[in-house]
Amino acid sequence: MVAAVLMLVSSVMQGAGATENWPAVVAFHRTYRFSGLGAGIDTPVVEIIRDSAGVPRYQLECHSGAYERDSPITFSGTHHCAVFGIRGTATLDTPNLLAEDTRDGQSSDWFNRGRFRAGQLMEPCASYAEYGPTRTFRFRRMAVTLRVSSIVWSKTTTPATYPTAFVFDVDVRADPTATTSHASRPAVRAPPDECYP
Repeated sequence: MVAAVLMLVSSVMQGAGATENWPAVVAFHRTYRFSGLGAGIDTPVVEIIRDSAGVPRYQLECHSGAYERDSPITFSGTHHCAVFGIRGTATLDTPNLLAEDTRDGQSSDWFNRGRFRAGQLMEPCASYAEYGPTRTFRFRRMAVTLRVSSIVWSKTTTPATYPTAFVFDVDVRADPTATTSHASRPAVRAPPDECYP
């Protein structure tokens, strides 16, 4: 019994220590402009998130469903983003950290808020905070905000079903209050099923 209690205390302390080991990240902002979009056209974004010593710690990667190269996940939708931990200088060594640590989030590449579908970017879905065009993910002592704006909708389909152009902003900042290993669930009401995922 005593041994079991000691093991439990030890594991709790290790878990607390793991949170402390997540390094503070260097804040940055990037803007991407995509145009001439349509079937088979990718929307690539790759950013390295570094710690305060300049060491690469995470990789943010985004693509459209048109991306067909080998990758840790299958990208889908209008624009789909993931964050992976980096081991050493280049090896991705975590699952998608933008996915919540739930059965649904960890069992599917697309069941997370990192995936933007066209329908989520137009009303009525666009009005749901954290599930529409602007989404903030808090985890590992950082906050990552992804924003789709200045959308130009296709004029060749009625109703418009996909964007032909948009602006994509990435903001990364340190957030010492973000202590989960994967993105925490936002404290807002979830949208109806047709708006998510």
